[in-house]
Amino acid sequence: MHDQRKEFGEGMEDARTALGKIDPNYDEKQIIGELVRFCARAKRSQAFSDIEVNHLQTWIDRGKHVLQRSFTINETLALRKYGSNLRENPWRATKRAMALILSLGGIEAGEAKIGRGSSLWRETLESLDGLADGASYVLTDDSLDDHHGFTWFLVLNAIEVLNSVIEGEGHDADSESEHSAPTSDELRERFNNMVEGLETHLNEAMESSSGLQVYAYDLSKRGLLSIDAPDIDVGNLPDRSKVFHALGGLNRGNAVNKSSLPGSMPSKKPHLWALARAWIRAIEKEPTGVIPFFLRVNTDSVFQEIWSVRESKLEAIHLTSTEEEAVNSMDDGEIQERLKAIFADNSAIAPTSRRTLSQETRKSHGPWEISDFDIELDRGNKNAVFVSLPIKSAVEAGGKSVEKMSEQHLNQILRPFLRFEKCAVFPVIIAGHTAPVNETVKILRSRLDLPIKIIDGKFFAKLLKHHNELPT
Repeated sequence: MHDQRKEFGEGMEDARTALGKIDPNYDEKQIIGELVRFCARAKRSQAFSDIEVNHLQTWIDRGKHVLQRSFTINETLALRKYGSNLRENPWRATKRAMALILSLGGIEAGEAKIGRGSSLWRETLESLDGLADGASYVLTDDSLDDHHGFTWFLVLNAIEVLNSVIEGEGHDADSESEHSAPTSDELRERFNNMVEGLETHLNEAMESSSGLQVYAYDLSKRGLLSIDAPDIDVGNLPDRSKVFHALGGLNRGNAVNKSSLPGSMPSKKPHLWALARAWIRAIEKEPTGVIPFFLRVNTDSVFQEIWSVRESKLEAIHLTSTEEEAVNSMDDGEIQERLKAIFADNSAIAPTSRRTLSQETRKSHGPWEISDFDIELDRGNKNAVFVSLPIKSAVEAGGKSVEKMSEQHLNQILRPFLRFEKCAVFPVIIAGHTAPVNETVKILRSRLDLPIKIIDGKFFAKLLKHHNELPT
């Protein structure tokens, strides 16, 4: 299981990087759009267990969130003005248009995310209509033949996206008809008519593009194209096309095995290779290695930032039995006050977070709280890193059983990962029973690479001593 998780995690690294961006570039939007599309298909396949489906959903949810954030009316103009943009700046026009069509496909995968009565949806439909105009112009202009293959990719993606929109949960065709823009059904028919009318041009483009041939074949087998695409000679496909062909077969319910994929992780589209490998293992009833999405952080780096000291320096600090006992006698409130004092002057902590430290000391320790003490690291314009510190004092532990305490610890340790996109958890456990919790944390760190480090009583006492906050 560990090897499969490692493979899946490494394969998803480019996608994880893209998903961590506040403003992903065009290539990264393509990565995210493709990832959401194929994760949604894998989720619907019923090959994965319930927990694996939940893991896949975390990638889908994060992808949709990132794509929706940058999908604006202004951005949709990249589709509407594709023809004219291509003449002015071919590289930017193609990159931007593909990023937009795949973004739309990711946003709308499985369910309607853009209100059908909204101005954004109206402009999206108008822009797709403009894309049809631009594509027709490009595909019938021999002087633009260098861009025919890419334009066909846009046309086929438009057909697939519109089909997904029409069949998606929550699609409201009646609201669309209230717009002056063409409806999704009308646009799908228009793009399909283009394929029929220019079938000879498409066949010529497929002769020089295995990727286009694989895509047209998949849409044809799914009944989304009104023409029959030629069969695929899998043996002659480059690695990237093999991955797409395998994913298409998996989605259609065909028999696909590991030999259908490149034997090692390709440099291009490694996230799709990793997903295809996991999907095949799911069908073969093997451990898939699928892990949930989270933004990785370096635990050692975060530790040094929040405590303003290296762990190695703390290890050299000597404690007396009296000092250790003083920490064991602290209740949760006292521990929170000490944390507030340590963090108050730490410039690595975001100013807004430092201003609310007093609120953290007044938390009621209820089940609705994410953690007993939460701070935010200042990372400029990058994704914020949240640090959660669940607290379990010896006073609070009282006479609770090992099982009860371990269960409570685990719940508090995992809760922040369900709330924050990027976080590290440093449980301050002064109470006993840390041994079983430590074992659980080891498993979580090795299998899921979760950034967790337990601060036990002795270690916390050293932290307090370093910051001159030990009670006297």
